[in-house]
Amino acid sequence: MSLRYSFRSLIGILACGAAAGAAASALLWSLAWATGFRQAHPEVLWLLPLAGLGLGLLSFHLPDEVTMRDVQRSRGLIPRVPLRTAPLAYLGTVITHFFGGSAGRERSAVVMGAALSDRIARACGVTPETRRTLLSAALGAGFGAATGAPLAGAIFGFEYARLGRPKAGALAVSLATAFVAHAVARLLRTPHGDFATVGIPALSAGLVVRLGAAGLALGLATAAFTGLLHALERLHARFLRYPPLRPLVGGLLLVALYGLEGSGRFAGLGLESIAKALNAQSAPEEPFLKAVFTALTLASGFQGGEFIPLVFVGSTLGNVLAAFAGLPTAFLAALGFAAVYAGASRVPWACAVLSAELFGYAIFPYALVVCHLSHYVATKATSTDHD
Repeated sequence: MSLRYSFRSLIGILACGAAAGAAASALLWSLAWATGFRQAHPEVLWLLPLAGLGLGLLSFHLPDEVTMRDVQRSRGLIPRVPLRTAPLAYLGTVITHFFGGSAGRERSAVVMGAALSDRIARACGVTPETRRTLLSAALGAGFGAATGAPLAGAIFGFEYARLGRPKAGALAVSLATAFVAHAVARLLRTPHGDFATVGIPALSAGLVVRLGAAGLALGLATAAFTGLLHALERLHARFLRYPPLRPLVGGLLLVALYGLEGSGRFAGLGLESIAKALNAQSAPEEPFLKAVFTALTLASGFQGGEFIPLVFVGSTLGNVLAAFAGLPTAFLAALGFAAVYAGASRVPWACAVLSAELFGYAIFPYALVVCHLSHYVATKATSTDHD
């Protein structure tokens, strides 16, 4: 009996990892196409309100039985994630980006991996405890496959699902699932983006003080973003009682604001601005504007999540702060890259490891300090759980 369950668990690990990697790859390739089409035909932005109405009607008539917020609040046996969540997350995210919503992609990859893996785990007939382990591993595998950082993904599942200190066996499952997902994503040539190794300044007392101040500033930015997001959600719920109208109205506001801003660079992911923040000077208003556009997009009911937009906010804010802190621009931008999301989603360890995998392992101790400071400030500033 033990051997049978061990074999089923092994099949589950391989299948869950492969499913998470393939789902993340399909999503990222689709978003690359959608972004390219929108940039070549910027007039599609005018259709964002109608796209929002369509997404609102779809979500209203085909509601999810469980959300990622439910997963975070479970504190125990992770609730069942229905299979239909995967195609709904995929379709909603592609539509959001095709028409210019300011949203991310990693959350949807996490959702898709979780939905597929939950069905696989139940089909394998594993025990409830093994199912919980596989599903938390799938959360991380989806994140790791979407970011190109499998070690960070393995840690992400535990931190995000609030499962506490991982046991050795569960950690091994998470690592195996994450690396299988990463291998599948690499095999499918998933477009992740390349980042150069960041130079590290000499360690000194002054550097520690300046990093502490930067971590506090990034944490305050995180708290401001999450506060704005939830304030807009409350306004939508209060004045727009019929949920499908919320993305319609939000789309109208976004189109108007895009028109006033004029450049269009805050629509979609904003990967070009992130790359620029790591190599050149960012405009001081960039983190603020991206935060506003993203909060309005997500509060209205568009899909995609907040990871890449918060990377945008963190990297551009780190870029701007570098001049005041007297630190290398690329160094502080790389720390901001991870720190704002670390505070927003309460995953400081995963984000510190993410920085190390993307920018070189020498940055890890600095990222760990700044991510935990951002997490601490955001936690103290608001007690609300986030997606």
